Amino acid sequence: MILSTSEELNALIPANVSTSPERLLTLMDQTERTHIVPLLGKPLYEAVCQEYEKLHHGEAEDEEGNLMDANNLVSTESDHIGFKYTPMQQLIRLLQVPLVYMTLADNTGILSVSLNDGGMNMVSAEDYGSAKKDDREAFSRDCFRNCR
Repeated sequence: MILSTSEELNALIPANVSTSPERLLTLMDQTERTHIVPLLGKPLYEAVCQEYEKLHHGEAEDEEGNLMDANNLVSTESDHIGFKYTPMQQLIRLLQVPLVYMTLADNTGILSVSLNDGGMNMVSAEDYGSAKKDDREAFSRDCFRNCR
């Protein structure tokens, strides 16, 4: 994966999206396989993931040999600190924002429905209302799409 922490996600997610970061992180793996892997090809995608793993564990270096971690990549402060990203790190950063938006776009039905002991409800600003037919169909569509 090229994005795996709630800190990274919170730095990249639109301010008006209010959801638990963990809910989106679980959906991102599928989005990567559906959209990012075909775009990059498997060899480049695997190389990107290897570099991300180094970042995730704080073992990556920028072009000047400074150690960095994944949060340095999404932090706006890192520009002021003076990190000089490698081309692979730049690619990771460029892929992360579209990954967030593609995950949201692919899963609007899933993210707008609550499943609980009372059944399926539509999540709204005020409370949980009954899920309408269109809501249930969007939920079903997104679930089937994510099975691929």
